[in-house]
Amino acid sequence: MSSRRGNFCPGFFLFLLVAVGSVIGRLQAVELPAVLRLRDGHRFRVFEVARQERYVRERDGSWRMEFAPYQVPSGATPAAVPGAMAASEAFPVLYPEGQFPSVDNRRVLSREVLVRLAAGVDPMNVAAAVQGARLKEVPVYAPGYALFEAANPIAALDLARALATVPGVLASDPQLERHQALEWIPTGPFFQTQWYLSANDANGGVAGIDLDVLTAWDRARGAGQIIGILDDGVEVTHPDLAANVRPALGYDFLSSDSDPSPVKWDDGHGTAVAGLAAAVANDIGITGVANQAGIAAIRLINGSALGDSKIGAALAHRNDVIAVKNNSWGAKSFSDFADYGPL
Repeated sequence: MSSRRGNFCPGFFLFLLVAVGSVIGRLQAVELPAVLRLRDGHRFRVFEVARQERYVRERDGSWRMEFAPYQVPSGATPAAVPGAMAASEAFPVLYPEGQFPSVDNRRVLSREVLVRLAAGVDPMNVAAAVQGARLKEVPVYAPGYALFEAANPIAALDLARALATVPGVLASDPQLERHQALEWIPTGPFFQTQWYLSANDANGGVAGIDLDVLTAWDRARGAGQIIGILDDGVEVTHPDLAANVRPALGYDFLSSDSDPSPVKWDDGHGTAVAGLAAAVANDIGITGVANQAGIAAIRLINGSALGDSKIGAALAHRNDVIAVKNNSWGAKSFSDFADYGPL
C-alpha cells in the first residue's frame, strides 16, 4: 500500500509554477524601474526614480513630501475604476538623471496620460481599443489631444504604452507634474504708496517712471471687463475687492470647488495681485489700475506640483467672458516655453 504523503503529482507542480509565475508577474507590473525616459514638456528626459521619497496630495489640494518608498495603494490595479480621489494619495517622485535633487527639478508622476491624435481620429474609439482605458477629457483648448486617466501612476505607464499601439495615436505620454511657485511681490513703503500709478516726489517715486494711469482713467477704468487672477486664492470678501468680485466666475482648481478663497494664513499673494489689478476706488484702501473691472478669482497655486492638464484647464476657464488673466507664477527651473507641454 503506497503512502499518499510520498506521491508526486506533476500536474499540481505545473499548476503551482504557473500560479507563482502569475503572482510574480503582477508584482513586477506594479514596480517602478530605477530609470524612466519620459517626455517633459516638449522634450524627452531621463529621470531617476527617488526610492525613498513620495509626494502626497490631500483632497483639498494641500501637499507634503514623505521620506518613504512609493507603494501602490491596496487594491489599486490597472483595472480599478479611476477618477474619484481618496482623502490623500501618494505619487512617485522623479529627478533628472545626474542632477542634484531640488524642488525646482522635482517631477511627480501622475495618473494621467496625454495622447496626440491624427486628424479625424475619434478619442472614444481609441479608448475602446484598450481594455480598461478611461477617457478623462478632450480639452477644447487643445484640439487633437485627449487626456486619459489610469488607476495609479504605475498603471499610467502601462496605459501609455498600450495607447501608443492604437492606430491613429501619434504620441502617448504619462503626464509629469512640477512645482509652480509664486513670483515675489515687494512689501516695502514704496509698494504701499503705489508710486507705480503716478510717481512723484511725495510718494518716493520718480516722475515719468510709472503707469501714467491718471490720463487713462479719464477714458476708461475697466468697466465691463473681467480680469482673472490665477494665484493662491483671493479674499473675495475683502472690502477693497468685494464689490468687483464675480462669484459665479471663481473656481478652486486645487480642491475642485467654487470657493477660490485662500486656505493658509500666508496665502496673500493672490489678494495683493487682485488689489493691484482691480481694487475698488472706495477710499478705504488702495486703488486698482482697472478699478471698475470685475475680478474672477481662480485658485491654482499653493506650491504644489501641477500637471499641464490642470494648468491648461485653469488658463481656459471661462475665457468666453474673462478678457485678461494675470499669472504671477511659474516653475523657477523653466527657461523657456519648451519646458511646458502642449496643453
